[in-house]
Amino acid sequence: MGFSLQWKQEMYEKRKHFLASIKIASGCMDCKLWGPDIVLSFDHVKGEKLFCIGSRWDVSLQRLEEEVKKCDVVCHNCHAKRTVGRLKEQEAKCPPFFPHPKIARLSREVIITEKIDGTNALVWVDEDHDVWAGSKNRWLSIEEDNFGFAKWANEHFRELQHLGPGIHKGEWWGEGIQRRYGLVEKHFSLFNVERWTFAERPSCVGVVPTLYRGDFDSKVIQDILGELKESGSRAAPGFMDPEGIVVWHTAAKIGFKKTIKDDEKPKSQV
Repeated sequence: MGFSLQWKQEMYEKRKHFLASIKIASGCMDCKLWGPDIVLSFDHVKGEKLFCIGSRWDVSLQRLEEEVKKCDVVCHNCHAKRTVGRLKEQEAKCPPFFPHPKIARLSREVIITEKIDGTNALVWVDEDHDVWAGSKNRWLSIEEDNFGFAKWANEHFRELQHLGPGIHKGEWWGEGIQRRYGLVEKHFSLFNVERWTFAERPSCVGVVPTLYRGDFDSKVIQDILGELKESGSRAAPGFMDPEGIVVWHTAAKIGFKKTIKDDEKPKSQV
């Protein structure tokens, strides 16, 4: 499990060595350069490209091997020449076209949830069902933790495996973190309310409270913010200093936050 520095380094080195050994054994198929492995890359030439090999450490070794079989090993220079050659072939038939991105309609469904004042955290279950703990900016370990989240994930890793493969983001909040919410314990609440509000999930994991689900309406947003201010936190009933709300626009797939206090100020000035 990904809760010690040694384990994380071993997992990284295992995948790194697997890819490096293939590169060095092959060498560049075009110019016959034999290494080192850092100057060699994988060029997808067969079948459907499912992912970029060099940037995917979350897939199983079996899937990694299957994707490698679709590739030629070439050096970076030859890879660039191949790519330019393909682009020229495409341009000879027709110049490249870049479609305009779809613009979502504002008057569509939004989901408003309580914005909990803790620290961002994530659980990654990889395809080998190993569990990793992370913060907003880095992977965590018991030695280099963030308010004890990696330690908690280590204690609950068998339960967390039931979240299924993927990255599961949420808020780690409670005792000793930001507002604290008058708690003597910490909680991990998932952000994805569409998936997890009514779905079966591990008992150690919660979901941020949903305050409204319906068409976008600026008056509704202000009313909900006012109600939260008057009634207190839904995540921690009885706590009367909640932070604010998050408005998730389902069509645009983008979120906005609005705080009860100092909403007009940038975070650096609060």
